[in-house]
Amino acid sequence: SNDPVKDLSHVLDFLCHVKYVQIIGCPDNFGSSTIKTQFLSFDVSFFKSVEELELDCVQTNQITGIDNLKKTVRHLSIHRSLTSIREIALSSLTEIPPSSNEWLISTWKLVTHLDLSKNSLHLLDESLKLFCKTETLDLSYNLLETTIDHLQHLHFLQSLNLSNNRLHDVSDFNARVGNIRSLDLSFNELITTDGLSRLYSLITLNLSSNKLDSIKSIELLGSLPCLENLCLKNNPLTRIVDYRIRVFAVFHNRAKDVWLDGQMPDQRELDRAAVISAMSRAKQNEAAQATMLVQKVLSPTKPVLLSSSLLRQKSNNNFKNINVASSCPSNLSIIEKQPDVVLDTKASNNTISTEETNIS
Repeated sequence: SNDPVKDLSHVLDFLCHVKYVQIIGCPDNFGSSTIKTQFLSFDVSFFKSVEELELDCVQTNQITGIDNLKKTVRHLSIHRSLTSIREIALSSLTEIPPSSNEWLISTWKLVTHLDLSKNSLHLLDESLKLFCKTETLDLSYNLLETTIDHLQHLHFLQSLNLSNNRLHDVSDFNARVGNIRSLDLSFNELITTDGLSRLYSLITLNLSSNKLDSIKSIELLGSLPCLENLCLKNNPLTRIVDYRIRVFAVFHNRAKDVWLDGQMPDQRELDRAAVISAMSRAKQNEAAQATMLVQKVLSPTKPVLLSSSLLRQKSNNNFKNINVASSCPSNLSIIEKQPDVVLDTKASNNTISTEETNIS
């Protein structure tokens, strides 16, 4: 049409160049009607250049043409819309096909920032690996409780936010997010930091508002060589006398490099932490030496010395050696030792005469 009012080609041309798209649904009725916008289907295939896509309160199964966005989207944010990751990861597919048919899957190969916060995720399913280039992952404000599976497929992951979930166990994190640099576990139910001690690339760690109640529960963090920022606010252990000093002592010589709860240590804290650290190491050395001593004493390979005089018996008024080679353990050393006194007794005329006396 030559009528510019009716000609919408320029609108389509504009949409083809849009970089950022935000789609927000509403759980309430639209106006005075009975229509709920979150249940309306819509097509996004005409967005050819979208790099950032945000979906909020929409039904992902009502979206068509989303496979086209997988080719361009770099930042993907979805809120109040998911109960499982596969709902958005697989789109038109219902499940991941066997490895022989993986070519059927179109991955979100350009997504580096994935924000799935404020959903209803109870677990992470295998479809997470379709976001294979993700560097930043936000899973905060979900319903995650136990082991975080499939994170090991995200080989480029640098930053992970798991705050405001229901996690109480992170014992297998070492094997799943080994190269991570920033980790937020605040507002969970953690009672220990077991599983974090080998995250050697970790720089920032937020453990605030958990259930950590002793210095021992965070001692293993002292082995993290790159840790610079640690937050432990609103944990029971913060009520311990000299809490900051005792935490700095865990890091030994690195205490000066660590910011605790947003503050760097002052000289007084460093001096007192050094004393506590030295005392702790001294106790550890004493315990190690005691353990080595006990092991040395109880070592089964230590030779046992026996005198052959203990292995003789009287027969026909003579002393004969007993052959013990076949009955003694191989680690026994038999020492042939001559008796100090040799007596030859005779019972004639009710007298006993000494024939030979050798005293050495």
